[in-house]
Amino acid sequence: MPTIIVYLREGRTEDQKREFVRSVTEACRQIFGSPPDSVNIVIQDVPATNLGKAGRLRSEGSAS
Repeated sequence: MPTIIVYLREGRTEDQKREFVRSVTEACRQIFGSPPDSVNIVIQDVPATNLGKAGRLRSEGSAS
């Protein structure tokens, strides 16, 4: 039973998340032989104020 945890910068639409879940589930089926109902995916939306890169918060810009 694969469990996939994904951290994404918030702002993705529900349609984008739906397509992501569908695509990853299909990939698990094809690659691992996992039945779709055994694939668990957790999407954690993270605000830019909680992400940092190159010594700066993503919310400060320039650190893409």
